[in-house]
Order: sequence, then C-alpha cells, then structure tokens
Amino acid sequence: MAQTTAGQQRCTASGNENQLFVVDWDATDASRFEARAQRDVVVVKLSGCELTVLDGCFDSSVAGRLGSYRAPVETSGSLESFAIRDQSELSAKLPLGVAELGGEISSDRGLLLKYFVAATRESTRGALYADELGNIPACAGATHFVSRYNLGAFELDSDDVSKVAASASAPAIGSASGSRATSAKTVRRAGDLKNCTEFNKHRCRVPIRLSLTQLTAGAPPAGPSTTTTAGPGGFGTFAKLELSAGQKLSLGDGIGCLRALDGADRLDTGGRLRRLELRARCEMRAGKCDDGKKHYREARVAFHKQHDATGLVTDATIDQEVARMAERTCPTKGQRASTSQLTIAATQKILIASQTGDLKTCIREGEQLAKLPPAAEPVVRNTMSAAIRKASECAAKAKQCDVAKRLWRRHYKLFLSNSATDADADRAFKTNVPGC
Repeated sequence: MAQTTAGQQRCTASGNENQLFVVDWDATDASRFEARAQRDVVVVKLSGCELTVLDGCFDSSVAGRLGSYRAPVETSGSLESFAIRDQSELSAKLPLGVAELGGEISSDRGLLLKYFVAATRESTRGALYADELGNIPACAGATHFVSRYNLGAFELDSDDVSKVAASASAPAIGSASGSRATSAKTVRRAGDLKNCTEFNKHRCRVPIRLSLTQLTAGAPPAGPSTTTTAGPGGFGTFAKLELSAGQKLSLGDGIGCLRALDGADRLDTGGRLRRLELRARCEMRAGKCDDGKKHYREARVAFHKQHDATGLVTDATIDQEVARMAERTCPTKGQRASTSQLTIAATQKILIASQTGDLKTCIREGEQLAKLPPAAEPVVRNTMSAAIRKASECAAKAKQCDVAKRLWRRHYKLFLSNSATDADADRAFKTNVPGC
C-alpha cells in the first residue's frame, strides 16, 4: 500500500488541511510538542507520511512571532473507537504510524483505537506565510503549521481480528470502563480514558490529533483595502478586529495583533488614536520596541491632555510611563521576557523528566521554576502553574512530601492568581496528590 500512488498521497488532504492522529508518538515526543506549543505555533515538515516537528522553527527573541495558541476549549466528548484489521486500513486510518505499528498487524490480529477528545486548542493565525519563516534557518523544509490540535486520551490495543471488529462496532457509551479480553495487548496508551469522564480532566490532556494547514506562499497580505471611516454597517467588522487584536496580545502574538489593528485602521480611520496605545503594546510585544515606545508616548500625551485637569503631568512623568511599559512588554528587555523564556525551558525539562521517570530532574527543575516571579502573560503564567504542579507530583512519587506540598502551594496560588491561602492549597493537595 505504501508504494502505490494512493499510499504515497494518503497524508495529503484534498484541501489545505490535514487531520492526523499522532498515537505513534512516545511520551518524549508528546512532551516536546506541548512545551513548544506553550510558546509558539508549531511548524512541521510533512513529507509523504513522515511528520517532523521543526523544534527550532521559532524566533528565540520574540515569543509568539509566528503565532500562538488560545486556551483549550473543552468539548463534551465521548468515547470513540475504530478497528484496524489489515495493513491497508492502518495506512488509511493511522498513516503516521505505519512504520511503528505495522508489525502489530497480522492475518489473525488487528488493532483497536479507543480515544476521547476532551479539548481543542486553536492557533491565533488562520494562515502562516512562507516569507515569515525565511530568516529562520531551522524552518528550512517547512510545509505546514499546526493550526489546531485535540487534547484527550487514547488506548491502542492489539487483539484477535474478530474481537477488534466487534469491539469497534459496539456503541460507545461515554465511559472507558469495561472488561478486556485476555488476548488483548496494549500497544500504546497516553492519558487516562477513565479520567476523561470526570469533572477535573487533568489526565485527559494528551495531544492525540493534529490539524495541519499548508504554509501559504509569499508574504502576508496588507489587509482590507477599505480606507473610509466605517459607517453603521462596518462597526461590527472593525470592532471584531479590535477585540481580536486584544486577544492576540494577551496570548503573546504581537504580529497577529498588529495585523488585526491594521485591518481596523483601514475600516475605521477615525478610531486610530483610540487604538494607538494597544498598537504600541503590540509593537513592543512583536519586538518593534522603538516604534512601540514612540506610539505609546503619543497615546499617553493624548490621554493626559484629555483627562488631566491638574496640569501636574510632565514630560518626565510620561517618559517614566513609557519606560515601565517597555520594560514589561519588550521581549528583549526586563524580567518579563526572561521569565517567559525560563518558564518554557523548564517546562520542557519537567515534562520529559516526568514522562521518563527522572524524578530528580523533575523536582530540581520545578524548584527552580517556583523561584521565578509570576509571569505577566496569562499563557506563560498558566504554563508555569501546570509545570510546577507536575513537579509536585514528581516529588510525591519520590516520597518527598514536604517538597511536594511546597511546590503545590506555589502552583495553586499561580493558578488562582494568589487569591488562595496556604490552607486552601493544602486541602487541594490532599485530594489531588496521592502518596502524601
């Protein structure tokens, strides 16, 4: 099958988007993907049915320059399954896993994939353009980016072909419970299917399926060509663009924010000054700090002229405001960028260490991460919280309960923006961290 024309094209969608299961990934592959996705949109090379995540395809100084991912959106979900009875079905249904899983299929044995999609993460970009990657050497050969991915859990079993077919045809009832045939063998498993039906699905958050969108040739378009001030019919369009710009800034996508603002400015020229402060912050976030400081100063001067009746605001006062905003927002200055970069690096080490059973490294990196000040960006702050929680679980497995509790308190306060007390955290610790 793999040598035929149809087989070679089985990973190429009819449109520009491919949806592919990644159940052949091991724990290290999954954790590396998750760590990369916390900072930037993930760029890949898809050649035939060989998928390569281009780990170095990002701007090391400007997080999110190629886009970022929105917070996971929960789905109601249900347990789903399908059978793979021969090599042709494997090639059609799990094309990325042909090399890894082909040996599990024979004349009398097949595969059964059971999976649960609990949440989806969407990219802030609808398209990624080839020219945007041109100055990043590690992006050479890139063909697609991950525009969306599903989180959940799965279990891939090998069993008698007749039993595989019967199990797949049985109605899914939304629960992972049930007896297993003694002849069944688990080939791959990630996450916990039973946890997917519980209120807190913290063990149902493994990447299981990617939506890949082809890179678009050339450079990004300039945006809407309309240059007149928007009338009543145009309000919804530029207002949505303003909202989109703010959302993208909060997710660390400064370039995406600027593109949305460019569109809003073209549709509503009269509102440019109102959006100028937002534009300045987006420019800073995108690494255009000189432009950002200039526009932020312009916006603050206009604000104080309108609202300061005391006349006490001076050029020096405004300069201080500009300096503080630049220190917090520019990716090459101040603590914010440093915290972001350190968080991503530590998170990747913690995830890999926890998956491979290296508890010592997991705990050490968690303790170092817990010493950092809270990140300003919500996405990075959430990443920091989740990574420290994972380190707390590693400490509990190592029977270092004092360390586990200390890390848990840090995670819990980050998760709730410091509104929780130690007593609140300790009660949650007893419930959520077994072994301590």
